[in-house]
Amino acid sequence: MATKIFPTDLDIGGNGEGATYKDVNWHHLFGMVPQGLFRFGGIPFIKQGFNQSSVGLDVTITTGQAVIQGLYVHIDSETILTLEDDIRNLVYLELERDGNNIVLGALIKVTSVVENLPENSMMLFEMNTQSGSVLAVKDRRAYSAQCSFGSYTGDALGSLNFVLGFAPSVVVLTDTSNNGIAVSIRSGNGGGYATANMDPIGPLDYGFSVGVNSNQVNAHYAYAAFG
Repeated sequence: MATKIFPTDLDIGGNGEGATYKDVNWHHLFGMVPQGLFRFGGIPFIKQGFNQSSVGLDVTITTGQAVIQGLYVHIDSETILTLEDDIRNLVYLELERDGNNIVLGALIKVTSVVENLPENSMMLFEMNTQSGSVLAVKDRRAYSAQCSFGSYTGDALGSLNFVLGFAPSVVVLTDTSNNGIAVSIRSGNGGGYATANMDPIGPLDYGFSVGVNSNQVNAHYAYAAFG
């Protein structure tokens, strides 16, 4: 398994520049523009990957990229873990450090005790097992924040789908003409609220949808979506 962690004193998986904080490297890895205006802080998040599949009590975590404690982490091979049976298992990604706080690497691990999660880690999945197999999985991966703002004028021609390029956790839609408001909260069971003159918002994997009551002719609408 090859792991790249940037920037690190030991230049883990690097080519001599891993121990140097260079804007051009951040720009290349994350596509952030303009260079020099963005810094990653202490909130961990997944950039891509680290998906899971399981057979019996064996779970496979795919390759992936993440940021933990401001460090870019890329694990480029699968990790296979064996879960404990009849218990809640917590799968997490951890930075490994030595006694001098120098980063040595990164590993995907599993524990059944939430208090065992170290500071320099991030949760991936919560997996409940029973009778030798995985009974339920909760996705605990946190992604970088995304948001989208927009407006439209209703045409009364039916429902509308808005393509945002991400699955929003919260969508707020207002009818600025008639003081209407609708709120969608994406959760395990869904949720939301809408005034009488608005339709509930439908969360989609790539955006959200609104019904005809939120598309009245010549009415003006504004929305804010947060991933």
